Amino acid sequence: MKTTAEREQLKDLRGPLTAYVVNAMRRDNIPTVKEWAAHHGLARPTLYTLLRGRATATGVLVKPSLDFLKAFSDAVRAPLHELLYILEPDALGAGTAFSDQVRKVPVYIPGRVGAGPLQSSPTDQTVYVEAEFAQGKDLIGFLVQGNSMEGGRRPIFDGDIVLVNRNDLGTNGSVVVARIEDDGYVCKKLRDTFLVSTNPEFTEPGMTIISPDRIAQIVGRVVRVISAVD
Repeated sequence: MKTTAEREQLKDLRGPLTAYVVNAMRRDNIPTVKEWAAHHGLARPTLYTLLRGRATATGVLVKPSLDFLKAFSDAVRAPLHELLYILEPDALGAGTAFSDQVRKVPVYIPGRVGAGPLQSSPTDQTVYVEAEFAQGKDLIGFLVQGNSMEGGRRPIFDGDIVLVNRNDLGTNGSVVVARIEDDGYVCKKLRDTFLVSTNPEFTEPGMTIISPDRIAQIVGRVVRVISAVD
């Protein structure tokens, strides 16, 4: 029988390091916290305390031991000092330039998305976004390849990274990432029930406009573009 912790959805867990676990589970292709904890030899009760952001009666965050946090940092592939500053934002050094980074949360980039031809080749990258921006969103990133979206008021260029909110499937006029029936991914604009390119010079047959019958899934709406030249 599953415990309450096992039934709990990751998106409902509000601990300060939950985003690291979400991204690590996607990277490791492990679907549950229980399996992920076992895979990395992490104590599940301690992990769930961390994921829930449990606090004492006085409101002080319950923190794991240094030994657990070291093992956790190895599992999520994040520097130990970065995690410590997130758990202790008032600690000496939190006011340095490094604090601008540690107040952010990671977004995993599993692969490329076609702004032109279909793309599904993998990457293994992570970008960081502000924790406030990530709040309430289920974010995932894609590396753009192609020039079909290099038009309109907000062009998206080859080499840019698009951040997608999987909690928002977009509305008419939204830029989204979608999975096409042959299992490739594209970045396009929603127009009624079609996916369209914004670059008038892009004329690849079958990719300039994608009809609804070819769309297997809308992954989510693009909520931020990180320019390759920034």
